[in-house]
Amino acid sequence: SVYAYYGARIVVPLIVPYLILRTKLYRNTVLCLRSLLIIIIVLLPLVLGFGKNPDVLFGRAKTVSVFYDQGTKLRLWELISQDGISAKPIITRFFHNRLYLYLQKIFRNYLVHFDGSYLLLKGDNSQPFQIPGMGILYIIDGIFLISGLVILFKNNNPGRSFFILFLLISIIPASLTFMVPSSNRTFNAVFPFAFFIALGIYWFNNLKKPLFMLAFLIAISYVLNFSFFLGKYFVDLPLNFSQNWNYGWREAALYSKKIERDYDNIIVSGKNGMPYIYFLFYNR
Repeated sequence: SVYAYYGARIVVPLIVPYLILRTKLYRNTVLCLRSLLIIIIVLLPLVLGFGKNPDVLFGRAKTVSVFYDQGTKLRLWELISQDGISAKPIITRFFHNRLYLYLQKIFRNYLVHFDGSYLLLKGDNSQPFQIPGMGILYIIDGIFLISGLVILFKNNNPGRSFFILFLLISIIPASLTFMVPSSNRTFNAVFPFAFFIALGIYWFNNLKKPLFMLAFLIAISYVLNFSFFLGKYFVDLPLNFSQNWNYGWREAALYSKKIERDYDNIIVSGKNGMPYIYFLFYNR
């Protein structure tokens, strides 16, 4: 997974040590050494690539990092300027410093991923990752998410600490960027969310009430939510939001290939992203 996406390069190193301690795997020395050897072999290309070029590991991440954002530095300058020359430098630095502002920014970025509007109503602000009129969860999920968490804390479920930790760790990669809330950088949270929601549904289905009617209502609710999603994804998005999915670059690349012998140069604007990749891919 660390080869697949930057977020995993933060999530995996934080979760694996917990699993080793939780399962007491460290007691089996032979298995630990064998596993460590496999990990080293699998990650060796990534480590060697990082040695030659540090951007291999976190190149893309640096450009969206909260530390790369100039807004925090400008805010610091603004706060220091507001204090004026009358304030003592040591006091100004105590109340207005980069560490505090960055930690404050990261904490706010972290909390926004638990906002009900993001989870159930609006979703990601970035157009390619947004389904119009939907959050990242179904509205019906909100009921079962809350009930699942309540049941988890009321009953000492053996998986409680793992899934809570999994959720908390999954949000960290996105909180370190200035583009929040971010569904793609918190994708690992789908696993604990699914667990909490399933636990909530299970609890509802075991209430001492007409079971068939309750199960029927839950099923209907999910059918309606899923149907709404299908309509938005397969009808609304292609018709009204195709530009957000880079529609047209394939056609532009193939058309350019078709007429390239008729011209000395074909100039392509990079205004809407990095189009070179489409020309490389579709022209093989």
